[in-house]
Amino acid sequence: MVQHIERARPPGRNDPCPCGSGKKYKRCCLIHEATCLPVRRVEDILSEVISAEQAGDLDAAIELLSQARVTMPALDLDRALAERYLKLEPEEAEHHLREWWDAEHDRSSAFCLAQLLVKQDRKSEALSILAESQGTASPEYWRLCASLRDQEGDLDAAIAAMELYIRLASEDGDAWLGLADMQRRAAQNDRALLSLRRASDVMPDKALPRMLRLQVLGEEGRWREIRDLAETVLEGVYEDWQADMSHDVRDHLARAYFVLGDFEAARGIWKTLLGERPNAREARYQLANLELMARRYRQALCVLAACEEMDREIRVLDIQLRCSLALLEYEEATRIARLIEEEDPLARLIPLVRAVQARDTREYNWALEMLEGEPADRYRDLWNNLRLDCLAHLGRWQEIPATLKVLAHPDDDILTEAALGSLAAGKLDLAERLLNEIEDQQAGSTRSLNALLGPIKQLRRAAEVRRQQQVDEAEKQRRAAESRDLRRRLREVERHNAALAESLARSEAALERLLELVGVTSEGGVPADWDAQLQRIAQRAHKDALVQELQQAEQRLRSMLGDQLWLRLSEKARVSLREGEWLFAAVEGEDRDYGAALLEYARGLERAFKDSIFVPAKALWERVPGSTERLQIEGHDPSLGPFVRYLMIGTHLTLGSMASALDRMGDNRRQGVAIDLLRSQIGIDHRNERALEDWKRTASRLLVAADARNRPAHAAAVSREAVQQFRDLVLGTDGLIRSLSLGRTL
Repeated sequence: MVQHIERARPPGRNDPCPCGSGKKYKRCCLIHEATCLPVRRVEDILSEVISAEQAGDLDAAIELLSQARVTMPALDLDRALAERYLKLEPEEAEHHLREWWDAEHDRSSAFCLAQLLVKQDRKSEALSILAESQGTASPEYWRLCASLRDQEGDLDAAIAAMELYIRLASEDGDAWLGLADMQRRAAQNDRALLSLRRASDVMPDKALPRMLRLQVLGEEGRWREIRDLAETVLEGVYEDWQADMSHDVRDHLARAYFVLGDFEAARGIWKTLLGERPNAREARYQLANLELMARRYRQALCVLAACEEMDREIRVLDIQLRCSLALLEYEEATRIARLIEEEDPLARLIPLVRAVQARDTREYNWALEMLEGEPADRYRDLWNNLRLDCLAHLGRWQEIPATLKVLAHPDDDILTEAALGSLAAGKLDLAERLLNEIEDQQAGSTRSLNALLGPIKQLRRAAEVRRQQQVDEAEKQRRAAESRDLRRRLREVERHNAALAESLARSEAALERLLELVGVTSEGGVPADWDAQLQRIAQRAHKDALVQELQQAEQRLRSMLGDQLWLRLSEKARVSLREGEWLFAAVEGEDRDYGAALLEYARGLERAFKDSIFVPAKALWERVPGSTERLQIEGHDPSLGPFVRYLMIGTHLTLGSMASALDRMGDNRRQGVAIDLLRSQIGIDHRNERALEDWKRTASRLLVAADARNRPAHAAAVSREAVQQFRDLVLGTDGLIRSLSLGRTL
């Protein structure tokens, strides 16, 4: 065997043949040698290497493997040679492995060289060599890559390398555990669970993979799977089973029971754990929290009282505070609240305790004052549940939806009581929303209220139908009354025309007598001295006639509106209405333009509404200003913007702007500084839906008047019929001017 090791290296297949024939070696002597030499296998070479090692000749074994690799490439030979190199001194081993790596860049030499460098703490260089290597790799190559990638912080690459290792060594349970750990750190919990399940299959007698699965499922909140897995683990037998594992599995099982609503099972497990380990703080806290959730407040306090070491923990103080408030022990609750505020100065729990105390004494307004401001996150639900209860008792239904939006876990009892109160107040939509927020829909009270809500809504709809029928009937009666009033006014117009004709005849007769007095004859002779005087007389006569016509117009307005309402109008409004009435009566002819009369009626209507409602509202705002910031926010609403600007800087208000503001005020669902100011000025409660509906109807008719007022600016002429309709809208029996008598300020 020594002679075989020391023999010269045979020529290559394409080298000249050593016999001197001039042929290639493969065409000459190799043919004869191949026929006479026995075929050597990898097993034969490995057997010779083992024999050399048993004889203590490691160098001979290495030389034999080096020569064999030249003529017989095999992965087993590469691995065997690399393993023998690692048995040499580190410097010599690195030298040989480095030469091999530089020559071939294969993964066998790379793996062994990287192992050697890792032992020398040259991990970056080892990782670089592994990354540059090529060819087929052993499973351990990929595991070393994964370890180095993980240490370098490249978690994704480490996971990919470990997955390649597991493909080649799928029965390695520790590798599955390592892969699961990497996947957990990469936030790939679903894949980690699959890896842990494979580890459990590979290691059926080990509990560790199952414990790790419980931890991952707990992080994911998959409590049904935790329950099933924990029950299975407790039924099994494992080699690595310990008391701590039993405690942890049962604690996970109790938490799963608690989340899934099986309080009795969870309570039994935690009591057992506390019996085994009285100092198990987590189990004691969970049991106390369960008793709190089950509303067994005394029992929760007893559980916590058995461990004085937990007295200063925030979570323990939190349970004690909630129990003390539920038991109406306010002195104890105040003491605990101070302890919590010492640990967390932003908690603001003293106002919360006082608010609960005020709620119990039915001082709900004072309780709401205590609950102003922003609560701490830990007590946000307790804070807002208390606020919701106070709002329901005070009947402030408009504020309840906003409170519901910020409630993550509403109290079912408070929701039930609030729903019952809203039903009694006729707020059916709010009651339905409150009932939908209740978590336990199968509770007896919830089912009873839901059963009661349906018939009440049907009765409400029937009442709405009857009310609409009454409104329609009233509208018919109003139209009939308007028809009668129209006929009456027609007769008045005819009498008025007759009076005008008679006045015209008297005026002509008086003019003739006047001309005779001043010396004007029928032949046209006029004294020279009387020319200027005659002009002055004509001007005075025209002025007197105008004054008389205006007085007659005012008399007609008084007869239509009544003296009391007429005197309540401002002087500017009366002047505009009087001018409009005079122009309406003075202009004659179907082809004449009545636009001036319509504009005067519109100015009078605009002045009347402005002086009766909006000017006093502005004075009230200037005298008792409210929240300017909220008013400015409301100014972005197109329907309220002009009114807000009028309040703030005194801009002009048109009929359309006033109509929009009154329409928004008439909506009982709307609230705000500007709307409340209008309602306060007019004297209307926002709960008086009938009065608000009347003002909403007035606003719509006022908007019609605004559209008609803008018509003369765009049309060539305005007909008498159009002005007649506008005049009826402003001054008629159900005219807009009459709606001002509803306001308390008139």
